[in-house]
Amino acid sequence: MPDAELEQRIKQMCLQYMAPESCIVLNVVSAMVDFSTSGSLQLARQVDPSGERTLLCVTTVDEGEGRGWCVQSAIHELHVRPQHTFLVRNRTQRENESRLSLSTARELELRDLGHPELQRGAAAAGYGLGQRERELRAEIERIGTVPDSLQALCAEMDALYTDDFFGSRQFRTMLRLEADARRGGLGLPNEIVSEVAVGVLRKLLAPLHGLIVGHVRQVSAATEESVVEAVSCYARPHNLHALLEPAAQIAITEGLERALAIGETLLAWENEPHTTSQAYLDIVQQSADAPASAKKFAQGINAKRSKEPATEEHALVELQLKTYAYWHVMKRRLLDYVQLGTHAEVCTATVEWRLRQHLAHAIDECPNLVELMSSDEKRVQQLKERSRDLERLRVASAWIKEVRARVRERGASVGAS
Repeated sequence: MPDAELEQRIKQMCLQYMAPESCIVLNVVSAMVDFSTSGSLQLARQVDPSGERTLLCVTTVDEGEGRGWCVQSAIHELHVRPQHTFLVRNRTQRENESRLSLSTARELELRDLGHPELQRGAAAAGYGLGQRERELRAEIERIGTVPDSLQALCAEMDALYTDDFFGSRQFRTMLRLEADARRGGLGLPNEIVSEVAVGVLRKLLAPLHGLIVGHVRQVSAATEESVVEAVSCYARPHNLHALLEPAAQIAITEGLERALAIGETLLAWENEPHTTSQAYLDIVQQSADAPASAKKFAQGINAKRSKEPATEEHALVELQLKTYAYWHVMKRRLLDYVQLGTHAEVCTATVEWRLRQHLAHAIDECPNLVELMSSDEKRVQQLKERSRDLERLRVASAWIKEVRARVRERGASVGAS
């Protein structure tokens, strides 16, 4: 088989795996390779033009020439997102043979990755730009610790449907109605639809929409407060503050909309039953074995009589028990996904992608970096110089008035004589 045909077949095979939207494309490329001609990056750009699911890991960054150039080239020309770019310093053979300690390796890594060319905007740090960016970035890192109110959301969900509710007559009535409605229906073996009351679960899910929206808005409000405070404190030059403040507001609004959309998608996904997990089976077994649970769910019927011929009442108890277990697994899963989606879009993406992108854009587009990054001390010096100029003008004005007065006096004396 010719080499060209073999190469084409391999490319088609890679594209077949990379084409699905759920696929994450990871490119591991050496810093000594020309990124513009990298075959893996070209394939990634072909299937993911926007770079949403493309990750770039750059190795041997301590050996490549023009350290930051290749990374910036990948970000701008190949549309790899900055937050999807990772740098790795590889250990040398000598370091491995000498059994270099982790602390020493970490120091070497920080030294190499702290190279100015690997820091966005640091090349123009002569006017304090790099220091200003580091201050702003360090301050807004605390946004990641914003209380996400997850405990409050979990408490609200628990209060909405307590364990007593799942053992109540109301819940059993809901299950009985659904069981009567679907009697005679066929279910596939091990299919979750045949084990839980899907219609009842959908009714229980309906009130969660308002709880999730409130949770997302609460996290967004806390993030907005932290971002605005950070921009106000650390973007002291007026021009930089004027550029970043509206950008921060736009970024927060976009993050809120995306987080709300994720919440809608999660609820729509949970509206359909999904495969059971080991946690679900454990809850079913524990609830069936616990005397208190057996009394609460079975109401006088032994729920452990699974090997005996199941009566209609026994089947209803099993449906009640399994629906309760599936609800707990689904609630835990939904809480985890809501937390990850909210923090990813409202906190992480706002700071690491949108706000830093606007900062970099403001830096690139500014025609005068001296004016953009003028320090407070320089402004104070300018004010002092203006004050001295004003004082000189006052002295000159007073001297002119005095001269004019003398001229008028002399003219009056000459006229009198």
